[in-house]
Amino acid sequence: MTSKPRDPRKHYEAWHWGIPSTKTVKWKDEDYPDELVEIGKLAELHYKRSPRAPGQIVNVSREYIGRSHVAFDHNHRCQRIYIYTPTEVRRAALRAFWNPRTPRYALSVLAKMAGGRHATSDYPPIEVQPVGSLTHVTYFTWKKGDDDDKRGSFYIHAFSEETKRNHPILAVDAQGRFWIAGGDYTAPSPGITN
Repeated sequence: MTSKPRDPRKHYEAWHWGIPSTKTVKWKDEDYPDELVEIGKLAELHYKRSPRAPGQIVNVSREYIGRSHVAFDHNHRCQRIYIYTPTEVRRAALRAFWNPRTPRYALSVLAKMAGGRHATSDYPPIEVQPVGSLTHVTYFTWKKGDDDDKRGSFYIHAFSEETKRNHPILAVDAQGRFWIAGGDYTAPSPGITN
């Protein structure tokens, strides 16, 4: 018998070291889970096109950070992470990363290529193109006990920092949405772990 999932507001509060959830954001996208818990506002995605290539960064413009989110599915057994960006950021992602002549992969196939605990078939049935191995994510949020609780802080998480393997793959779809495929991470409170 499976226990009932905890209230997402409690997950938010635990993730933010005691700061309570004050609002709910509705995402109008049927490919995302119905309920996600915000980790923070997306600022940067760091990736590598190949193991020996230099790292590259997707920077979210300051004007769009407040509407760009990194969130996790608290109902997923490994707390899968999702990225939500506004239309303007999606258009820029399409221009930068989508190539109609490049092969596309089912998101679950790309996840299996990446390996790790998220290398499963429970992704939405969409096609994506890989951007590269996701090495870091930078997000902005408020956590109780930060040096300045009123302004918040930027946090950076290095993927596969502990395991040194199974980096997730950063991918983009034909709508310009970013996806994280595969990887060994989890998102228990109070942070992303792998």
